[in-house]
This record gives sequence, C-alpha cells and structure tokens, in this order.
Amino acid sequence: MKNNTRKEQRHISTRGPVKTSPKAVSTNKKSTTARNTKDFDMKVGRTTLHLTNQDKIYWPNEKYTKGDLIKYYEQVADVMIPYLEDRPQSMNRFPNGINAPSFFHKDVTSSVIPAWLKTEEIYSTSNKGKINYLVCNDKASLLYMANLGCIEINPWNSRIYKL
Repeated sequence: MKNNTRKEQRHISTRGPVKTSPKAVSTNKKSTTARNTKDFDMKVGRTTLHLTNQDKIYWPNEKYTKGDLIKYYEQVADVMIPYLEDRPQSMNRFPNGINAPSFFHKDVTSSVIPAWLKTEEIYSTSNKGKINYLVCNDKASLLYMANLGCIEINPWNSRIYKL
C-alpha cells in the first residue's frame, strides 16, 4: 500500500502545485462578464455558455458557490481535457450542493442539450438499449457539465473509438 501511495505522490508532484479549493482560483477576466451576477453568458472560444444560479451555495461550510466551482474548472481545464477527450461521461450531478442527494445522468437528450456538445450513443447491456453519453472534449463542455452541478468528473477508462 505504501508503494502505491509513494508512486501516486511522485506522479502528482511532477505536475506542479494543484489547487484544490474552488475559491483559491483567480478569475480570467477576459473570458467572462458580470461574474458577480446570478446568471450570465460566458464566451469560451466560439461557444457562448449560459451559466445559471452562480451564487447557489454548493459547499455550505466553506460558502463556496456553483460559480466558484465553474471558475475552478475554467482554470484547470487545460490540464484536465487531455484526460477527458473522447471518453463518455457518467455525470454525477449535485444540483443542490455537496451535502444534498446527487444522481447519475448518463443518457443525455440531444434535443435538450446545445447542438455544439458532442455525444456518443453506446449500447448498454444492463438497460438493453442505447444510451447517449456526453463526451467532454473541450473547456466549454467541461464548464457546461459544471453548470449542471457535476462537482466530480467521471470519465470512462476507455475512449469512444475503442470501448
């Protein structure tokens, strides 16, 4: 057990410091407007995200908000995306914060989500049918997931081209 822990620590330390607190991350002022409002639009590349309820408390003890979570994922997206690319997401959503019940959202409805999001239809033996999984290939997709309340990110271990 100790060997695995040392190996993991060595692996993590080669990447540099990791900020674990959503509030510890500074805001990129060029990418957002009106950060202190409840709802606003954010431009990410060519995509405009509509972010909602940014003042909703997700961590009551620390007073961290949904907006803090999105700021955090905005800052770490460049590091995370290579590990998320082409992997179906099993989204564990916490719409009312970390202490409230969560639910897994796997089958996304194409007519409900924005057209720019990538999805992959995969057959599920347990459901005996196809499930339309969200695929997170870019920062906009990651921030979209965070806006849905995905505090944790749950990519598959395999990629869509070789399940």
